[in-house]
Amino acid sequence: MDPTTEYVNEAGCMNDNGCNMNYNYCYSAMGDDNMQCVGYITQNQNSCVELVVPDYSPYGMLDYRYYTLQNLPTSYPPVGTWATVTGTLHIGSNTAPNGAACPGNYLNVTAITA
Repeated sequence: MDPTTEYVNEAGCMNDNGCNMNYNYCYSAMGDDNMQCVGYITQNQNSCVELVVPDYSPYGMLDYRYYTLQNLPTSYPPVGTWATVTGTLHIGSNTAPNGAACPGNYLNVTAITA
């Protein structure tokens, strides 16, 4: 996966001076919780494997979203890899056994590729 891949989530033009694009690296084809996200795989101090997803505002400001990856296959791309993750997005409390130690927003993984 190329790290320059961007899912365009929203575009707006202002005063005919060009457009400001809002790039979001998570995409839902059906507009529901089934998502495909691209980002970097990390592991925090509590051994939670996470996907760090860049999020650009309409004015180019960069922020990051962190999603715990649940139900990972036994073999997945190494930490530091730019990866594509497909799964169901859950916002709020993490109900996994390690939920208290991991970020509340998580992806229930159905596929992961580098």
